[in-house]
This record gives sequence, structure tokens and C-alpha cells, in this order.
Amino acid sequence: MKNVFAKGSFIVLTLLFAAAFGLFAAWRMKQPRPADADLAALGDALQASGLLQSSKPGSARECRKSFGLSSDSYEEILYFSPMTFMDVEEVLVVRAPEGAEAAAEAMRTRLSELQKSFENYGTFQSAMLKETQIYENGVYACYAAGEHSREIMMMIRKAVEE
Repeated sequence: MKNVFAKGSFIVLTLLFAAAFGLFAAWRMKQPRPADADLAALGDALQASGLLQSSKPGSARECRKSFGLSSDSYEEILYFSPMTFMDVEEVLVVRAPEGAEAAAEAMRTRLSELQKSFENYGTFQSAMLKETQIYENGVYACYAAGEHSREIMMMIRKAVEE
């Protein structure tokens, strides 16, 4: 039986694959990347706005406990954690240069877990969780839960899209 892939055609296929990969990489690098937002300034602005009423600045450790995000999966975070276990107000902004898909998925998982937790007894919390905003933009993944989640997300989006 004759060899379908002669040595020459294998080399041609390899070169075509390498060229296609090179074009894809060049196209991907050319995609606009949002300017690096100043997350510390955003945190100050959120606190000054008065929209954060039942959350406090949180640590990377608290973020890992709540969202399962290890510090090697992101470059920088801004996190406000709930003040008590009955509060749902929570804000997280993650800058992940390698892409924010994993962080956004962790945010969806967190929301799902909270909804299950409050579904039978926390009607107020359940209603507020339905208003949760999750946004992904290139290197940023953003999460805002609570009474003022829409207003908070508008501030976050403005900061990460500029």
C-alpha cells in the first residue's frame, strides 16, 4: 500500500499549519486591550460613592475562600467582601493578563452557590442575587452583587473600558 503522506507533503502541511498559527497569533495580539485600570483608585471611588453599604475591603485570602481564585491566576484584584454571612453585597474585579475566562467562571460558580444557599430562607438575599452583574472584558472579569449592583457595575465598566 502506498504511503498517502509522502515526506514532501508532510513538510508542506507543517508549514501551512505554522503559517496559520502565526496569522492567528498576530491577529490575537492586534485585538484591542483595555488600558490598565487603576483598581486602587476604583476601590476608593466605590467607597466614596456610598454604594457599598454592607461590604468591606477584602483580602486575597478571603477572595480565594469565596471564589476559589489562587493568586497565580490573576495579576491584580479589587475585592469587597460581605460584612456578615447574611449579607450578599460583594464586589470583585480581577485583572488576568492571560484572559479572564477562568475568573468569570469562578464568579458564575460563586453566584450559583449563593443562590442555592439562600433559596429556601433568604428571600431578600435571593432577590438581590438576581440583580448580580457579571462582566468580562478581555483581561478583566467583574462581579457585583447586592442592592446597588447595577450602579457599581457601571462605575467598574467605566474604569476598565477607558
